[in-house]
Order: sequence, then C-alpha cells, then structure tokens
Amino acid sequence: MNLETLLDLIPVDIKSFVERKRRDVKAIALSILLYQQGLSLRKTSELLSYLAEPISYRGVHYWVQKFGWCLQPYDGELPDTIVVDETKVQLGSEYWFLYAAINPDSKKIVYARIYPTRNYLTTKSFFKDLKKMYAQLPQMVVVDGGPWYKALERLGVKRVVISGDFRNYIERWYKEFKRRIKVFDKYFPHKEGSFSISIIGSICTSRIIIISENINP
Repeated sequence: MNLETLLDLIPVDIKSFVERKRRDVKAIALSILLYQQGLSLRKTSELLSYLAEPISYRGVHYWVQKFGWCLQPYDGELPDTIVVDETKVQLGSEYWFLYAAINPDSKKIVYARIYPTRNYLTTKSFFKDLKKMYAQLPQMVVVDGGPWYKALERLGVKRVVISGDFRNYIERWYKEFKRRIKVFDKYFPHKEGSFSISIIGSICTSRIIIISENINP
C-alpha cells in the first residue's frame, strides 16, 4: 500500500480530528504505515522526525492505537450479498448513526461506520467507504424500508427489503456497541461527543469479527 492509497482510506472526520490537533495528516499516516511494515515505535519515530516532523515513539503508539484500524484491510472477501442496517446511538448530549453490514453466510459483521446524520448522502457515503475497504460493492444488499437506501440504486446495487432473520445479528451487535458507549460515557463524561464516538467507533470496528463470533439470534 502506498501513501496516497493509505491517505484515501482515512475517513474525513478522522482527518479533521488530526488537523485540529495541529498535526500533519500525511505525517501521521506515514507513521502508521511504517509501523505496520515492521519498524519499531522508536525507529518509526526517528525516521519520521527526519523525513517529516518531530514525533516521539509514544506519539507513534498513540496514533497507531487510535487510527491504525482504518488503514488495515479486513480479512476475507466481500460476499455478493450483505445485510445492512443502521441505528441511532447517544453519547452525552449528541446523537450519531451507526451503519453496519453483515455477511449472511458467516453471520459476521464485515464493516461498520459512524456518521452524524442518516440520510441519502450518508448512506451513499457508507457504501463508498465500504468499496474503499474491499475494492468492490456487493451485488445485492438486504435492508429495511428506510428511504435513504434508495442510494443503492444510484450505485447500481440491487436492493431487497426484508425484516427479521439476519437483521437480528446486527441488532445483537448494536446492543454490545451501545453498552460500550455507556461505559465510555460513564468514565469519560468530560470528553466531547465527537471525540468520544470516534474512540468507541475505532475500538468496535477493529474488533468487529471478534465481537460478532459469539452472537447468535
């Protein structure tokens, strides 16, 4: 993976967070890339400080732990058919929308993202992000009757409306996700919602396969 491809995989909201911290997005992405290629934290720190900007090995560890998940491809291939659902989650006084996709054969969550809104454009962005991760879109998507899923027609993906069955797996995962948010909000109530939700999102997304393995309808 080259640096430009890696930068393209970083979600816009994460780029904005890095910029608010007055850090160079390219430098942070490069530090994660170098570490994922086998360099130690200290070697990555030394090389990046020489090539781009000063950063301690603790700084490299911070960015790898925080955002390394979004730069790693998921195991396995995207199935031809997936089930997608979304739910509203609350963190502090803010509301966000979590989109999740499940493989109906393995019963595992294959992708999830958090957005501040739920509409046609958000849904379109979710599937574009999914395509970035897997380099393709599914042939068919099973959804509920939400009007925002008409975005699939624009993307040339077949949409099938159904309730129950495989959607129950996503509901179980949502329950686990919301439980984690409550725990995080309890111990870090002073954090801004947008900051906290990005942390929780990265934690859950990086462990999607593990979380869903023991979930049964």
